[in-house]
Amino acid sequence: MYADSDEAFLYLAFDVKGADNLLPEKNTGMTLNVGISTLGKGHGTVKLPVDGLPLLPRGVELLLQINGQQSLLLNTPDYSRADSHFWAAPSSDPTFEHVKYVTNREQVALDGTYFPTIVTDQSILKYGVFDRSSPQFNSLGNWYIDKPTGRLLVRLPWGLINVTDPSSNQVIYDTSRQLPPGPAGMRNLALGELGTMKTPGFLFYAATSLSGKLSDYGPRQAGSTTFAGKVSPYTWRGWETATTREAFKQSYPYLKGVYTGTAGTQVPPAQMTGQAH
Repeated sequence: MYADSDEAFLYLAFDVKGADNLLPEKNTGMTLNVGISTLGKGHGTVKLPVDGLPLLPRGVELLLQINGQQSLLLNTPDYSRADSHFWAAPSSDPTFEHVKYVTNREQVALDGTYFPTIVTDQSILKYGVFDRSSPQFNSLGNWYIDKPTGRLLVRLPWGLINVTDPSSNQVIYDTSRQLPPGPAGMRNLALGELGTMKTPGFLFYAATSLSGKLSDYGPRQAGSTTFAGKVSPYTWRGWETATTREAFKQSYPYLKGVYTGTAGTQVPPAQMTGQAH
């Protein structure tokens, strides 16, 4: 497993045997499960929902699940933006939950028209190539399998993993039980009223499973029946000034066509290299 990052994303790469079985639309029952520890010792659960998997040496607050049906980034119930729970107590509970926000509350118009509640699930990860040099580039992609190498590549926006300021390595940590749920609770961050801490670094524990039962896991030493106890966490250097780069957005050729009367023409992929962030 390999980790890297920039100003916008955390990047992960995995060498997974039979990775093609994880592709969308494939119903093989295979899943890549990755527990992610962001708060360090004394936080999170040491148990993932995989039958036969030994306990983790360090608690995790997040669970990345990649499979052919639906790929997700889940949170423990006490480290979730949905309910504004950010203390991540130590536990051995294998429960992980979706992060869902009510973006539109139900309403009834004056003429009696009913508009149902709209809920956004922020845990769902989209399959799509995020390599800007690829003709298949998808600016919304969270994961894909790189055909030349066979590696499974993942990118996660910092906000999705509760990193508030990557330039200073800050993650959410707040023991308050009084925060309002959902976006209202997150607004406390802008007001300086939501607690944060400097992460000691991220640790990752991966396991492949078939229909929920363990196939393989790591990191571990050869012949061992437990996870490796001493693993260096992933850390990154902070910054004072973010690096940016200018580029066309994917919608540029279409908008250009509308305004110039050349609708249907496209900018060659080589000219669509990147996006300022």
